[in-house]
Amino acid sequence: MHICNKKFNDFWTSLPDSTSLVLQPKINGDEIILQYKSGELTKINSIRVKHLNKSLKSVHNIPKRINSFIVKEIKGKLYTTEFHSISHKDISLQSFKYHRNLRFCPFQIFDINGEIDLDETDTLALLSNWGFDIPSSMKIQDPKDFHKFYKDWIKGNLFNEYPTDGIILKINSRKLHQKGLTRHVLILE
Repeated sequence: MHICNKKFNDFWTSLPDSTSLVLQPKINGDEIILQYKSGELTKINSIRVKHLNKSLKSVHNIPKRINSFIVKEIKGKLYTTEFHSISHKDISLQSFKYHRNLRFCPFQIFDINGEIDLDETDTLALLSNWGFDIPSSMKIQDPKDFHKFYKDWIKGNLFNEYPTDGIILKINSRKLHQKGLTRHVLILE
């Protein structure tokens, strides 16, 4: 895919000058939501698989407790570190029961009122403070930097610690999200 496509150009040209962006991997895995009440992990949800609580509470990088007493939900991707030995199509929660080395990578926080009002980098910092392994990220402000990182990703030199099937460029500012700007653009191989 050539990255100077219309979708990318439309996204980039819609941004105010000097907009800070965050580049992250699009992790190939299954989306799950962790629910914490009074700081304790109480529930794990998935759209595709039921009854996850027992099996996924053993994933070693999912904190059993966070420092928050308001109901919080953490959205992220569950993936396996054995991704080099299995194909993209085999990565699903159904197949995870056969793999050890499961990992969770968070990317969004919700409370009882919806998504919390933090910039992208502040969200990642809070997740890290709660004990989560946050995704590798880079802040960029220039399309030339993005093109360089995209080429590095295509060559396998960027985000290679994850099974990826794309990269995501997110607007860092929560205020710009609220003004109706597209929150992110997904770039696929």
